[in-house]
Amino acid sequence: HDPDDWLGRHDRQGKLWVQRNDDDFKPLLDRYKYAQRHPMLTQAEHRAQAVAALIEPLEQTLSHQPWLAGSRPGLADAALLPFVRQFALVQPEWFQAQPMPALQAWLQTQLSSPTFVAVMAKPAPAELPLA
Repeated sequence: HDPDDWLGRHDRQGKLWVQRNDDDFKPLLDRYKYAQRHPMLTQAEHRAQAVAALIEPLEQTLSHQPWLAGSRPGLADAALLPFVRQFALVQPEWFQAQPMPALQAWLQTQLSSPTFVAVMAKPAPAELPLA
């Protein structure tokens, strides 16, 4: 089921974003989140590496187009969302203070989308019958 045609578009650029995220950014994100486990650098130094690897390129791209796939959201946008969200949540005040309006708007648009809100809703605990 692909109602937004994410898979129908052969988006080479989107695949490159996902690969860049998986190969370069994810290990740096982990070092930033868990800097105490990686004491060879400070948390700020780990953050700077993560910013250079993906956050700055995302800001540059999104300052020229609303989505990574161009004019409409695609698979790369959905794939990178959890990782950018994690990055933003490590130090939310720092993230919000950065001059990254395009990336911040992209993130907020996705976080407030009906799809994201629906999948993140926590179901009520099931009541177990008292036998």
